[in-house]
Amino acid sequence: MRKTLLSGLVACACFIAVVQAQTDSIPGFKPFLGLSVPYPKGSFDTADIGSQTQNVRNREDTVFLQIGADGRVQAVKKQWPVLSAKAASKNKPDSAAGRTDKTPSDTASWRFIEGKLKKVTFAFTSGSRLTPPIVVPVAYALTRTVADTLITALRFPVDSDLTTSAALLDRFFAANRIFPPRVVTLPKIFYRLNPDTAPSTYLTITARLKLSATGELADLDFPIAGQDRMTHQVQLALMHAKFKPFQIGKKALPCQFILTFRIFDNIVYPYSPTIPIDSSKTRTVTEARFMTSYYSTRDIWMPPIPRNFAGGVIERSTGTDFVGEIRVSVGIDSAGNLVRASTGSGSSPLAGPGLRAVRSVTWYPSVGRDGRYQNYEGRVRLIFDRVPKIVFIPEWLTR
Repeated sequence: MRKTLLSGLVACACFIAVVQAQTDSIPGFKPFLGLSVPYPKGSFDTADIGSQTQNVRNREDTVFLQIGADGRVQAVKKQWPVLSAKAASKNKPDSAAGRTDKTPSDTASWRFIEGKLKKVTFAFTSGSRLTPPIVVPVAYALTRTVADTLITALRFPVDSDLTTSAALLDRFFAANRIFPPRVVTLPKIFYRLNPDTAPSTYLTITARLKLSATGELADLDFPIAGQDRMTHQVQLALMHAKFKPFQIGKKALPCQFILTFRIFDNIVYPYSPTIPIDSSKTRTVTEARFMTSYYSTRDIWMPPIPRNFAGGVIERSTGTDFVGEIRVSVGIDSAGNLVRASTGSGSSPLAGPGLRAVRSVTWYPSVGRDGRYQNYEGRVRLIFDRVPKIVFIPEWLTR
């Protein structure tokens, strides 16, 4: 037993060393705004069978951990400290600011997940340490299988492989009174795409910015090889942009971060994501992802994006008699082709209409962290309401 325990400790130490040794693909770039952020030591996803899970129900929710400087969980909270109304209003669009999650009402499920989370321990990335206690939001899903096995899946702002959840990272920043830098105004950018470019592809341009504590642009470069001929318009726009500086509490600090621009062919150029649009409209999926901030180069990737129905609605010439919703599992290859679609609910009256709706969508393919197009598997939710418009939500885009 002692030998087994020793082997486990060595394996754990090796795992932590490997993760801490992982570096970003851009030399000299400090991830997470130079802050030391917590990540779990190993995976805590489990499959449990036994009487202790008998009354635990299927559930998805977000809770908040309070951890100390040693990475140990001090408390599991159903709610998290909100910012004052004044601070929340001053730091828009930090949408997580001032938000309180609903209290889980299922006592058995809450006690089960609380017990799981108290066992989690954290390590920290290199960088400037935050003052403890540190608040860490955690998304969890409890799913009971047909065989009565309870599957627990946990998602952290920064996972053990140092990849992040954008939504949870936003909540982590807000809960700890961290306000990332942001672009306040950006001049319109004009692009004329090469007519020989395949409709399913798009251009990606990544810029590295250094801001002063006053929000002035101190340095700008384009660190990804092969983008030199495409950067001029972005460079001009960023040189005339206005920024809000990085803040911890009320203290503004210099910082470095990444902006990635994606030049989609279904956007009308010239275009700027900071210019308000007509109040009767909402930005399409591609417009919303035209400019994205990143705090680690490991996160510069993109799942498939709908091209022809980027507004999130599949438009039909006539309505249907169907009301309800259905999820469709899809496979999209590296060329943006739909190669697989299934509902797993063949008896549902929505199965046929759902499959036909999904097959009418064209896609931009997923782009991996290496910049290459890749295959992707995911789920799409379709909502029918007897009207010609079918609402569809690629669930991987809501994470």
